[in-house]
Amino acid sequence: MSPGETLLVKPIHEFDYKPNAHSHITLVAGGAGITPFVQIIRRIVNDPEDKTSISLVYANKTVDDILLRSEFDGLQEKGDKFKVTYVVSDGEDQAGMISGRVNSNIIEAAMPERSRWAQTKVLVCGPDGFVDAVAGSKSSILKKLGIEKGQIKKL
Repeated sequence: MSPGETLLVKPIHEFDYKPNAHSHITLVAGGAGITPFVQIIRRIVNDPEDKTSISLVYANKTVDDILLRSEFDGLQEKGDKFKVTYVVSDGEDQAGMISGRVNSNIIEAAMPERSRWAQTKVLVCGPDGFVDAVAGSKSSILKKLGIEKGQIKKL
C-alpha cells in the first residue's frame, strides 16, 4: 500500500477474550502468527483486575525475524503475569532463547504446573504446517501432552 491509502479490517472472532475466564493462557505462535496474540497479551498484562497469567512460545527462523521482541521483553520484566520463550530454528542458544523447533518440552515448560492445566487455554497460530504439528493431528505436540481438544483454539 501507499501512504494515504485505506485498509479495511474486520475483527477476528475466533477467540473473544474475557478477563479472568481462564487462570492461564498459553500462546504458541509461529512467525507472523504472533499478530492475533499481540492485543491479548497487551490487554491481560495492562489490566490490574485481570488475574490471568499468560505465556508465549514464539518460534521464528532467525533472531532478526522476532517481531516486537523489545516490547515482549519489557512486558515480561513488569512482573510474573507474562512469560515469553523464543525459539529460533536457525541460530544458537542464547539467554531467553532456544535453538531448534517447538517441541513438547518447550511447550510443557511454558505451561503452568499440571494441576492448573484444566483451567488453561492454549491458542495456536502460524503457518499451516506449524499449527498442524502443534495442534492438528492425533500425533500433535499438544495431544501428546494430554491437552484436551476443548482447551485448544487454532487461529
